[in-house]
Amino acid sequence: MDGASTKPQCEDLQSCQKDLGSYAYYSIDELQINDVDSLYIVNEGEKLIIKPQLSSTMQNKIDPSDYTFEWFIGIESGTQGIAPRFFSNTINLDTVLDLSLGEIEMYLRVTDKKSGIFALKTFKLAMTNQGYEGWLVLNDDDGNARIDMVNVYKGNNRVYTDIINEMGGNFAINGRPIAIVTARTNDVYEGFLNYVLTNEGGYAFNYDNFNSEATYDFKNTLPNTSFNDFSDSRLEAAGPMFEVLHTNGSVFLKPYAYEFRPAINRVNEQTFRASPFVAASDKSYQPICILFNQDNNAFYRYPGTGINCFPLLFPEIDTNQKKLLYMTYTKYNGGEVFAVLQDSITQKVFLARMLLSGQFLSFDEITGESITKAENFAVSPTFGYLFYSVKGRLYEFDFSNKKTYKMLDLSDKQITMLKFPKLHLTGLKDQYMQMQYDLALASHDVKVPRKSGEFSVYTVPSINRPIQLQSSFRGFEKVVDVAYKERF
Repeated sequence: MDGASTKPQCEDLQSCQKDLGSYAYYSIDELQINDVDSLYIVNEGEKLIIKPQLSSTMQNKIDPSDYTFEWFIGIESGTQGIAPRFFSNTINLDTVLDLSLGEIEMYLRVTDKKSGIFALKTFKLAMTNQGYEGWLVLNDDDGNARIDMVNVYKGNNRVYTDIINEMGGNFAINGRPIAIVTARTNDVYEGFLNYVLTNEGGYAFNYDNFNSEATYDFKNTLPNTSFNDFSDSRLEAAGPMFEVLHTNGSVFLKPYAYEFRPAINRVNEQTFRASPFVAASDKSYQPICILFNQDNNAFYRYPGTGINCFPLLFPEIDTNQKKLLYMTYTKYNGGEVFAVLQDSITQKVFLARMLLSGQFLSFDEITGESITKAENFAVSPTFGYLFYSVKGRLYEFDFSNKKTYKMLDLSDKQITMLKFPKLHLTGLKDQYMQMQYDLALASHDVKVPRKSGEFSVYTVPSINRPIQLQSSFRGFEKVVDVAYKERF
């Protein structure tokens, strides 16, 4: 380049001087906090006891008086953006903490008084109680309702008999047991209630302390408060957003609210007598439902709004002289309705499949063993297998090949319940996502009914292979229903 210097530019720059490498490296004393576990599980009212030990990379002996100790409560489950809160400056913890139920981040900071150098230890505290997480098991105890609890949190798997009494609940359940559900009342952590239905009414109780929430009992939340007898009733969680109640021939929905909507078993402003079985979508605040009119033996569709249904006309399905034995909505194949009907003249049993839109899918006779004597039904949301029980035997009907397979024979025992659980928080935990695909089954010994009740969970494999036992719990009375208490 014309007029340009050919000397290396770095000769004129201070940063290009030669690095002489004259550095000195010194070790620093590193403080370590030991004997603090990653998780502590403490029941309400119990002490949290932690005795940390200090060690140093350069000192053989540690004098605790040379350090300050600070314990902090961090962010609690279901909250965010809350700064850790100081609560103790003792070396050891031996205290009862007044905290909400849930998993909480905790911190211990130990600071050297001379140097100001500190070490930080993070751990989790799970504040629980006997009914924290697990299965609510509804028993028929000689004609009376009783709720037991299988606490499964962190593999606890402990059974508590009469959990309401165990927790010091302030109410009693009257009547013969029918159903139990956990219900969401809004989309925040506190928005949960438990409901139990008996022939005398529906009772609401607190999700955490099991005290009565009488304001939300059915007598206070149903539009028709004249109902005194709930013997012919069904209650189920249709999904994460709402519950379906059938009672006295009427169907009520309670989506994300404390009160039930007006009855939906109406057509042209006229009420019809609905079957106890309702197939309800789990994907909307305005749930679409399929009902069965027992006055004219026909299917009706509720569009999700208003209080009127509309008849579904299926030329492929002859519902004359047929009664509905069972119906449900399942996640199978993106969402289908399965209905089991029996001809009152020939006694033949049929499986009808349809979409919530009203589109017909199939109508086939079920020729499986003892199908005319079936007592309980459930549909696998994974494979669409129809399970049914007769006394102590469990069968699986595969509509794709129209074959029936015997899955269990419990000998002298009686199967009292079949269901695939409906959960609310499947999108938050893989555990809950899988649980909705597992079969829950209950049985008891008819000859020795007292404390012979058993509740089991099975994995349902593909290709009609035998179901696989996951877990089993004993010592109940006759189990009528179960519901799972989830946690964020």
